[in-house]
Amino acid sequence: MVYGGDSAEDYYHYERLGMSYYKKTSEGFLIEAKVVARSSRSEIAGVLGEKLKVYLKSPPVDGRANDELKTLVAGRLGISGKDVAIVRGRACSNKKIVVRTNDENLLKSLL
Repeated sequence: MVYGGDSAEDYYHYERLGMSYYKKTSEGFLIEAKVVARSSRSEIAGVLGEKLKVYLKSPPVDGRANDELKTLVAGRLGISGKDVAIVRGRACSNKKIVVRTNDENLLKSLL
């Protein structure tokens, strides 16, 4: 199932199914993301299955795409970049990202 996240209706339908792109952890929230590097735009496109779909302009070279991902997520959430960390998938397109916050509503604002 793909929900683009372009409308609130898409997101709320997805949420009602009991699926989510994030999970609560002891550190904050764990986000699963599918990243497409070298895209024509940088944006959080929506939800793909149980992952956040993210497009990044940066190439996956020398950690530039990872840095852009952390900056994009932190900027969207209005938190410091120090509160966002990639914990798995630094060298592939499937990423696990920890966001150090206790505010679940903040995570929902990514879409």
